[in-house]
Amino acid sequence: MPRELSDTDLQEIQKHFTSYHFNPYLSAANSFKDALHIYEINIQLCEAMYPCLHTIEITLRNSIHTVLKNKYGQDWFSCEALQLTEHEREEIDQAIKKLQRLGYIEVSNRIVSEMTFGFWKSLIQKKFYEDAIWKPCCKGIFVAAKPRELNLKVIRGKIQRILNLRNKVFHHDCIWNDHEICDIYEDIYQFIFWMNPKVFTWTKNFDRFTEVYSKSLRLLDGLCKK
Repeated sequence: MPRELSDTDLQEIQKHFTSYHFNPYLSAANSFKDALHIYEINIQLCEAMYPCLHTIEITLRNSIHTVLKNKYGQDWFSCEALQLTEHEREEIDQAIKKLQRLGYIEVSNRIVSEMTFGFWKSLIQKKFYEDAIWKPCCKGIFVAAKPRELNLKVIRGKIQRILNLRNKVFHHDCIWNDHEICDIYEDIYQFIFWMNPKVFTWTKNFDRFTEVYSKSLRLLDGLCKK
């Protein structure tokens, strides 16, 4: 069992947490001690979200890379036929320069891991890419999806919600009070399954989110203001 924090412990900890970042916890709780406990729960929820967020980001970028490589060649990111927008070209140029500064000569394969989740999302999100990427490549990206499931408008909305949650988790923001978190969690696994059912099963084997979330609901009920 963890040691109970003394008043002195709480005072010392509070010196580093009385900031704008901590205000949502203080507003929800009856005391700093309860707010700190909610903060702990938030950390645990973020930790529990990591496996599925990690897996969808890796799987999505590699799936998109594979289909674009097959259609436009190994260096698809510089292919004129694809016609990336100026914003995406700038992101790629920055990634190439970074890799070159690090001493990499061959960057074609390494560039995939340098691009942000937002970059890959934009290739699906922007209407500009519908003809060049979505229409010819969607079935190659989401190989296990049924044709009726490949509704671009719905997919765009879900990918945006996933990105928003991913950014909250990785930038230490609140997710304990996100009422959409379970729906987004299900969306993440739906996309993972569409890309590769084997990866879906493998990730589910060590995913603890459902267990951690259920426990957090019980704890939060006693910590938040009524």
